[in-house]
Amino acid sequence: MTSVNTNAAALTALRTLQQTNNAMDATQNRISTGYKIGEAKDNAAYWSISTTLKSDNKSLATVKDALGLGAATVDVAYEALNSTKDVLDELSAKITSARQEGIDRTKLQQEIKDLQNQLKSIAGGASFSGENWLSVDSSNNSTYSASKEVVASFSRSASGSISIGTISVDISDVKLFDANANANGILDGQVSLGLGFGGNAASGPAPAKQGLDTAVSTAGFSVGTVKAGEVTLGTWSATGADVNDSLTFNIAVDGGAPAAVRVALTNVATRATFETDLNNAIDAAVGAGRVTATIDPTTNKIKFTSDATGAGSSIAVTSLAAVDGDGVTTSNLGMVPNGGFGTSAAATTGPVNALTATASQDVGDSLKFRFQYDGETYETTVALTNGGVAATAAFATDLKTAIASATKISDGTILGAGKVNVVADITGGAEKLTFSTVGEGPNKNFGILSQTFIDTDNDGTLSTQSHLGAHITAGVVAGSGTSKNIDFTYDATGYDAGDRLQFEVTLYTPDAVTGAPIANKKTVTIASAANVTDMKNNLQSAFDTAYGAGKVTVANPAGNTIRFNTTALGSGAGIAFDNFVSLDGNGAVSSTAGFLTANVSNAGRDAVATATNASALAGSTFSGPMVFDDGDALTFDLAIDGGTATKVTINKATVDAALGGSAGTVSSGTQFATVVNKALQNAGLAAAVTASDVSGNLKLTKATAGDGSLAISNVVNTSGSNTVSVVDIDLTSVAFTSLTTSQQKQAIEAYVNIVDSAAKSVTAAAAKLGSTAKRIDLQKEFAQTLMDTIEKGVGNLVDADMSEESTKLQALQVKQQLGVQALSIANQSAQQLLRLFQ
Repeated sequence: MTSVNTNAAALTALRTLQQTNNAMDATQNRISTGYKIGEAKDNAAYWSISTTLKSDNKSLATVKDALGLGAATVDVAYEALNSTKDVLDELSAKITSARQEGIDRTKLQQEIKDLQNQLKSIAGGASFSGENWLSVDSSNNSTYSASKEVVASFSRSASGSISIGTISVDISDVKLFDANANANGILDGQVSLGLGFGGNAASGPAPAKQGLDTAVSTAGFSVGTVKAGEVTLGTWSATGADVNDSLTFNIAVDGGAPAAVRVALTNVATRATFETDLNNAIDAAVGAGRVTATIDPTTNKIKFTSDATGAGSSIAVTSLAAVDGDGVTTSNLGMVPNGGFGTSAAATTGPVNALTATASQDVGDSLKFRFQYDGETYETTVALTNGGVAATAAFATDLKTAIASATKISDGTILGAGKVNVVADITGGAEKLTFSTVGEGPNKNFGILSQTFIDTDNDGTLSTQSHLGAHITAGVVAGSGTSKNIDFTYDATGYDAGDRLQFEVTLYTPDAVTGAPIANKKTVTIASAANVTDMKNNLQSAFDTAYGAGKVTVANPAGNTIRFNTTALGSGAGIAFDNFVSLDGNGAVSSTAGFLTANVSNAGRDAVATATNASALAGSTFSGPMVFDDGDALTFDLAIDGGTATKVTINKATVDAALGGSAGTVSSGTQFATVVNKALQNAGLAAAVTASDVSGNLKLTKATAGDGSLAISNVVNTSGSNTVSVVDIDLTSVAFTSLTTSQQKQAIEAYVNIVDSAAKSVTAAAAKLGSTAKRIDLQKEFAQTLMDTIEKGVGNLVDADMSEESTKLQALQVKQQLGVQALSIANQSAQQLLRLFQ
């Protein structure tokens, strides 16, 4: 139908043209911006995702920059440590050269000082963007943190929450210098020389402990009703405890005298059984029904509670110690002193034909002879008055007397009686004289060396018969090939587990050339044994350790017999035992099973309405003045309410900071309390504990009242004369030059060891930073990869496909031209209709 009011064809063509124009606008916009989703209206979901990811990528770029900053900081510290190691090597060489005699130590010290200053310069210059990890001041809590962090990652969870990851670097074992009064940097920290001299202080003892080592702790009470006296002594732990050892302590109950308690650690590994052993030991010391020991099954806290209540009840525990052994020593298990020797040393003559009644012999003559006894040569003369019958007892007696009066060739000393026996034997017509040493053992020997007849009566007649015929024969001992053995009979009576048996043993071995015995005496310790087999094995192991395997054989031939035999044979081999001692324990002190080593006490109370503060009172009054030299220190551990103990350090810097000046002197108890308060502040405990002087005794008091405790332990005093830091080594100081030559050599060796130890610590620190630097590099690479991946993913979501859009634009342009022509045609048809009315 044709209408004069509506040109339907034109409207249709117009709408089509408009749609084409809109599509062209969208396509041209994609081409010009490069995005198919440039605004939220394009695709709200994808636009939201891409916007968030783009934001995350910007954060990751910041993380990457932070990693670069962290890497630079680590690299600066790392390179500085490498340079420090080189300087330390040179410093060690310089100090080592000081051992050379004749070297000018004054000039050498100047070189050492230059190197020490170079170390300070390296550490001070190792700064990047205001960060210096090698030269710090740990006392400045506002600027110092031992844990440094490098921003390493940015992540978003499924819920949209953001987290920042970091790489942490602990610089407490990296720092070279620390300006804190309690400096413990690698290069300025005081290190013990282990000598007692050669340190920073020229002289002077270590600071007195001022009763801190015997301080008595009193628990605090909260408001409440009547209460029994009780003490908490730490947390039960079987770690390091030896079941064969024991604990000892003194306990005073309800104001009574202290009683000694000894509890075996036999059942320390089982809480309930050890608790029973504790109660039994305490009951045995103070009587049953007075104290109850408990170990909390949840917290393992050890608590002693008086069975009485009120202000009159109290518990005081002092002198706690871990003791090696259980208080009972083992028996000797049948071993007794014994010589490993066989028969006596003996020398036997052949037939003395020269001295028979029928021989041509002048009884007025004498026999002069030399003999060897115990390796020494003697000379004597015997008259032949009783030589009518060659081997008569009378002649043997004459020989024995002559030998006793013999003189040593080397120095003229007389041998003396009781050394050699002479026995005549004429049985069976074989006339013999037997010489034997009185003493036994491989070092005993006797022998005739030479003899000469003397015409004593000058009658011109000289005896011409053969000599005595004796030869040198050493004592026979076990191991010489005889059937003689050294035997013990094992006896388990008195055996105590975990103990030791100690004795002296001498092993004789023959000289390879002369065969003479060579003695090697040692002290041997074996573990107590419950049976003969264990005893044999323990002995064999001990001998193998002392002398080497294969020198002594220990056997159990039958029953409880234990037999020793030397591997070496001959008259110079042997073994001897002596000085048996039973030792309690295994030689290693056990742990305290978790008990506190501090002295603790506490009294009960009646019903009161006022809470009390826990405290610890020094066991003795102040003795002074105390003078702190450089390097001197007094340290102790302080535990609050049974928590982890904090080390408190007092040194010259602490004293000077607390009292002013530079003398390092504490003159009174009041000043000492001031100094301790400063030390507590340095340790971060000022808000929790305060120190005061109470009639000359130092008292530490917990700041808040109520149930609680203070415990002082590990009190250590050190002298500066025994400590030095790497940068304080001075070969021209009075502390060094006042030493003897021998002490100076020892001190130089100790200095070298300290520098070497510092070099090892620097190497370890450099390795640590090197590992951190590697991790930072890996994280930087990962951050870049992650950024690229996210950017690619965002591109897939919102970027336009330019090839597709270009093709689409060309098609739309053609369509637009067709639409224009179609609209023109539609408009022309209406004009033709109007012409009909012309």
